[in-house]
Amino acid sequence: MNLVRYHRADKDKWNTFLATAKNSHFMFYREYMDYHSDRFIDASLFIYRDTELVALFPANIDGDVVHSHQGLTFGGLIMSPDLRVIQVVELMTLIVDFYHALQVKKIIYKTMPHIYHAYPSEEDLYALHQVKAILVRRDISSVIEVSHQLPFSRLRKRSIAKAIKHNLVVKKAVNFAAYWDLLTSELQYRHQAKPTHRLEEIELLAKAFPENIKLFLTLSSQGTLLAGIVVYINVDVVHVQYVASSEEGRSMGAVDYLVDELMNKKYASKKWFSFGTSAEDAGRSLNQGLVAQKEGFGARGVISDHYQIIISR
Repeated sequence: MNLVRYHRADKDKWNTFLATAKNSHFMFYREYMDYHSDRFIDASLFIYRDTELVALFPANIDGDVVHSHQGLTFGGLIMSPDLRVIQVVELMTLIVDFYHALQVKKIIYKTMPHIYHAYPSEEDLYALHQVKAILVRRDISSVIEVSHQLPFSRLRKRSIAKAIKHNLVVKKAVNFAAYWDLLTSELQYRHQAKPTHRLEEIELLAKAFPENIKLFLTLSSQGTLLAGIVVYINVDVVHVQYVASSEEGRSMGAVDYLVDELMNKKYASKKWFSFGTSAEDAGRSLNQGLVAQKEGFGARGVISDHYQIIISR
């Protein structure tokens, strides 16, 4: 096998491979990865078996550390269905050697949660063990298998019933601006934080990936904005993020109603419904109130790990 570093002129080749990979995600398309290219120095790789492209490694380099990839929630090897475990072990060693030649001291490898695999794709976990990678971070996400749901908690059911009583309305939005004002205000007030994406960034991404990134709102019967959720859709996984509600919306159950409408009506045909992680401080601390809310919908845990490979030769 041989490894070749990605260059901008190779964008079409990169994107074409993603369409056939067994563990692809739309976030690995270059239009998504490159929206924040001013913040990250790309160090991604093409991996060939003879002349056949068999894997991609999305990565960036920061000093003497390679990350897979700091601008993405998860990463790791993107593999052809034809790759066998022996070959993945070999190419993991080749990746280490490739970056060692660039004076890299360590690699931080983010694994992809199994719910995003179109076909079993955990050969990389075994290969990480073979190169003596060390687990340095573990996140837990709350996920529902839509066709085998656990029942909602009494609190969630009461909240949804309240929303129905108030005749709340769910609608897909095209304009992100009004909701981003609400989201930004709520994050600042409750967590002294800001959205990871600026308004212009999320608008750019939603325009580039209209089938994958959508905004849904809960409105009052008079049309007042009460709550919203940004949805990332990848094949059989619906992932919700940027969830926020006004004080009035909280009193009417606006978020719970929106979640129920998305999971059990709009995206009832999907396999997985993901609420994302409730872990903080690099996975060491659990936001118990947040995870309890997600578990109230019947969500349970799916793990995503970060490994460190020390290059010491």
